[in-house]
Amino acid sequence: MDKTVPPGRVKGTLTPPCSKSYAQRALAAALLSEEPTVLRNLEFCDDTRSALHCIRTLGARVEQVDATSLSIRGGLNPHGRTL
Repeated sequence: MDKTVPPGRVKGTLTPPCSKSYAQRALAAALLSEEPTVLRNLEFCDDTRSALHCIRTLGARVEQVDATSLSIRGGLNPHGRTL
């Protein structure tokens, strides 16, 4: 069965297991959000650090909350920088 969900605001809390592929997807979603996003239980491997570099270059503001958590304010504003 397929279900169509109309566009709208997404809000909530989800605690997935630590995973670099989940982290990369969550970072991309946080980049698109105009509201602050807090990501917890992140695995800071090379791939996650590369994804962080990309979203910062595209204009996201990233703050370290604790050893495994980040607060991200998205927005696309790359200032002509190269990824």
